Amino acid sequence: MRDQVRIIMPTRDPSRVRSMMQTLSADGWSECVVIHPPSAAAVGGTPAIVTNHLLSPAAARNRGAAGARTAFLCFLDDDVDFSSATLDALLSQCASAGVIAAGPVLEDSPTDHYWRRCMHRVMCGPQYASSRSSDVEHLMSMCLVVRRDAFEAVGGFDERYTQPAGEDTALTMRLATLGALAIVRTARITHRPQPDGWSTASRRLFRYGTAWAQVSHTAGPGRRWIHRLSPVVRWCLLGVMPLVALGDALIATSWRYWLGYAWLRLCWYAGWLTAAPGNRAVSS
Repeated sequence: MRDQVRIIMPTRDPSRVRSMMQTLSADGWSECVVIHPPSAAAVGGTPAIVTNHLLSPAAARNRGAAGARTAFLCFLDDDVDFSSATLDALLSQCASAGVIAAGPVLEDSPTDHYWRRCMHRVMCGPQYASSRSSDVEHLMSMCLVVRRDAFEAVGGFDERYTQPAGEDTALTMRLATLGALAIVRTARITHRPQPDGWSTASRRLFRYGTAWAQVSHTAGPGRRWIHRLSPVVRWCLLGVMPLVALGDALIATSWRYWLGYAWLRLCWYAGWLTAAPGNRAVSS
């Protein structure tokens, strides 16, 4: 089935993915494409789409998917470590009846420091390796296999998401209206965003919160209540969010990560409450 999927990897720097793409080609993944800006050096031996300027992740992935004739699309980030066996498992699951998209679980790398581990626990939800949740409302796009016809039916990634946040949630929530989303517990990846630390993790989770303000605005009436609140009420809510975030941490993770998880969850809430209803994650 490896000839039935197009692998799409946007990157700022193709040198980061050269060896990865060569390995995929050697393993029989016949259709792989890298999308990168013109200032970057080309990836030797790998088909590439060179854009006029640096595109958002949503726009770059759509460019990579355009014109595909394969039954499946596989989106990969350039800061993810995975194996061909992982992609095989996702592809097999996505080929199952009723399944529209499939994603792996993310586990910590031995080299991950405290704040990256906390960030993964917050941002990955049920796709984190030790998650206690089985609900699948959306999937991450850092490693995602999706049926091409379903991807095209929902219009692909929403390019109004100009930052690397929210575009995958919005996509997979739309996909969920067409069929099931699946997490393949035997498929494992690690994620190594740079740099690794408190400041980076805090900014990233705040950005995810602002993106969720837009996601909740477009996801249906049940999620739009935040947009009907006055600024005063939202700022009052922000005052009680530390307690809510600590409660989240006590439920979601082990004691070693309670404080880190609670802080990053608070950053997420701060982004969410201060962005709504302005939806700063999306440019009009």
